[in-house]
Amino acid sequence: MRPASQRCPPSTAFHRPVRGRAEEGPNMSAEPMSPRLLGAGLLTLALLTAGCVSESGAGKPESGKIAGDLVRGGDEGECTPDKAGGSVTIAEQNEYATLDPAGGSFLFNPAQQIYSSLMRWNPGAAEHRPLLAESLSANDDHTVWTLGLRRGAAFGDGTPLDADAVIASIDRHRADDSLSTWAQRARSISAMKAVDDRTVEFTLDGPWTEFPWLLGTGVGMITNPEVDEKALAAEPPAAAGAGAFVFDHWTPGNELVVTKKSDWWNGPVCLDSVRVIAQVDSKARKDAFDKGEAQVFLGTADLDVSQKIIDEGANHAKYPLRLGLTPNFGVGEDAKTTDGANRTIRRALQLAIDPELMTDRVTGGVAEPVTTLVSGDSPLNDGLQGVPHDRAEAKRLVDQVKADGWDGRLAVMALNQPNNIAIGNQAIALWKAIGIEAELETVELSEFVKASMMGGGGFDVLVSGGGNHPLPECVSCDLDQYATEGAGNRVGYSNPKIDDLAERLNAAAPDQRPALLKEVQAVWNEDIPRILYGQQYYMVAWTPELKGAKPGRLLTIDLSRAWLAK
Repeated sequence: MRPASQRCPPSTAFHRPVRGRAEEGPNMSAEPMSPRLLGAGLLTLALLTAGCVSESGAGKPESGKIAGDLVRGGDEGECTPDKAGGSVTIAEQNEYATLDPAGGSFLFNPAQQIYSSLMRWNPGAAEHRPLLAESLSANDDHTVWTLGLRRGAAFGDGTPLDADAVIASIDRHRADDSLSTWAQRARSISAMKAVDDRTVEFTLDGPWTEFPWLLGTGVGMITNPEVDEKALAAEPPAAAGAGAFVFDHWTPGNELVVTKKSDWWNGPVCLDSVRVIAQVDSKARKDAFDKGEAQVFLGTADLDVSQKIIDEGANHAKYPLRLGLTPNFGVGEDAKTTDGANRTIRRALQLAIDPELMTDRVTGGVAEPVTTLVSGDSPLNDGLQGVPHDRAEAKRLVDQVKADGWDGRLAVMALNQPNNIAIGNQAIALWKAIGIEAELETVELSEFVKASMMGGGGFDVLVSGGGNHPLPECVSCDLDQYATEGAGNRVGYSNPKIDDLAERLNAAAPDQRPALLKEVQAVWNEDIPRILYGQQYYMVAWTPELKGAKPGRLLTIDLSRAWLAK
């Protein structure tokens, strides 16, 4: 049994109240939008922030400590035949639905081993590097990109991974009916041309300096056009991918196993197999890691557990996560009917949030208590100023909206998992102090997905992590969640200023991005697209005995040239 300071709160649901809504007026910043296909944004965040909450600061790491030391390990060289043998287990938090890169919310780590990817984000060097690709270059305005492929790259049946295969695979993500998490961004490719067998030319619908990022996501996991795509979801055949491993078996709720190719086109594969297991409880994952039952640990909500693993000497890579809550601006049946669409109410909700208190209660004091778009130590932060905690001003705004007819009530929705419930309850307590009566409704995954992605849920605020991660590998992607036609915009937010800044960030050179983020922060502070209270990190860690492991994009590790020290 957990000690009292670490117990999860009970799962208590409330019936959604029926109540009056704030009238539309000049503070309504959202326009009605069409329902969007299910993606990984809010859903992934709700799942990744799930876990138990530390109720006590005793023995906790210093606030913000986890922000340092972003990458350690992975630079030991590559597999050679004399290093062959052994298997690796990856302990994930959640099990997703598919192994098809174009199939929606899919199993990224096993898919990485099966398909590999055209590009890989190197978090240590903070740059994109070719993996299946040999080169990637752009014209002067970054509207045309030319991809060169590795000579000899081939799928498991010997079919060449050539320009036509790349085009056919990426077209699956661009299709009108695509379920791909990256469909909207993939559709920014207006044309693709096979210049020759090993060269693809991409023409974009506008400048995008961070296009290499897209080829390091599932879009860059090229699937064999000779394989029936219906087979990719649950049992991809050996011919499906050009990675170092092939699918062996998947027992949902237990394990997924891939085994090495004996004749991989890119050289010897040292590891005999890679096994992926899912354990929601981070302490259970750490226990498996400590006992040697898992060699790779994926850490999400419980930063104290992640920090212990780092302090104990594990190699690792860390990825930022913005903490907060998501107002509903109105999608589907909820269009222009939610109190979350009233800017005065949103400002009151943000001003009432005490970041120090929230991060202490929700993360055990490990997260950085800020309301800025990126962390204080980020190279993108050139003096960003967030919204300060101001209970008196929050109370004044609530009184003002009540005088205009608002009943002072909110519906808050959270996925029925302990950390999400705790976040919701803590925020509700702070809002009660300024005269807001909010009720928390906890729902299971299917209802959460329907309400948060497609509308009709009747909620005003969603416990979702506060928006997606401010990705260092794609700064411009962050605004996809807030631009009117952005790929990650699931709650109906719309602001022409944000739309303009999103376009400018797409075209910005690296040295221009910090100044642009200052402009984004200024608009953010005025309009409150999300209610923020902190910055923390996800983490992938691996035992020092696992050599040559290559961390990539968010919580992904490539084991194609890795080996276990003997």
